[in-house]
Amino acid sequence: SEGAQLLRVRWYGEERPQGSEVLFLELKTHHEKWVNTKSVKQRVSICEKDMRAMFDKSKLGQEWTREHTENIVLRADPSIRGEKLNDAVNLLLECRHLVVKLRLRPCVRTKYLRVAFQSSESNSLRLTIDRDITMIDERGAPSDSWCLPDDSTINATSQVARAPCAVFEVKLSGSDDPPFIQDLERRSVIIDGHKFSKFLTGGAAFNRDRVPKLPYWAKFGAFEPMFDKNKQLSSTAVLSSEKGGSIREVRMQRANLGVSLRESVAATRAEESGIE
Repeated sequence: SEGAQLLRVRWYGEERPQGSEVLFLELKTHHEKWVNTKSVKQRVSICEKDMRAMFDKSKLGQEWTREHTENIVLRADPSIRGEKLNDAVNLLLECRHLVVKLRLRPCVRTKYLRVAFQSSESNSLRLTIDRDITMIDERGAPSDSWCLPDDSTINATSQVARAPCAVFEVKLSGSDDPPFIQDLERRSVIIDGHKFSKFLTGGAAFNRDRVPKLPYWAKFGAFEPMFDKNKQLSSTAVLSSEKGGSIREVRMQRANLGVSLRESVAATRAEESGIE
């Protein structure tokens, strides 16, 4: 819907950042086509210890002053100055306001292996392939934490869902798909997944008895077991850091909906080296 917002935490590296190590807090605001404004994604750096303070239920009543928020931004990025610093402070204050107002909590982590392709001379075409997509129910996170601890024990039959396919995303600077993409679609090597969302997949899979309307891909044969209330979601589960480099995200939504999101994204070393 117009103006819908998504708050998520993203981090890079083989292990989850701790203490003074840096995370990225992102706020995505959706705009419908009729508004004639593109959706916006904003990002600010924040240390892990400050992220803990942001979501600690016992501290939600504490007001964040502008000076306090600026210190948090500078702890994570001491080089930021001027207008960029002002924008970062405004964004972090907005995120904090959403956390307090809506009582946001983490709910779903999504892990996947990613490889990205892009020309070193142009950004007109960018391709990413996400595979081994795994979603983990994060609603058991402690009240003083923004995510499940790395050593958490999870129930593989009810807290883990595995996507039955890879996701191939094409980002264009123009409007027409390249001929090779059209050829892949004609040969059914790839299937159009308009607005496919790992966020919605995890949220719906872990709330199968509460979601009034499932995403349209729930009708696809390979996805049906994931949304079948009478079937187990998965047979195995491991909650740990992925080797080979990683990106992790945590998405948040209103706690009283029973769905908030944490997304943990494992990426290839190549992506960390700057293919993006």
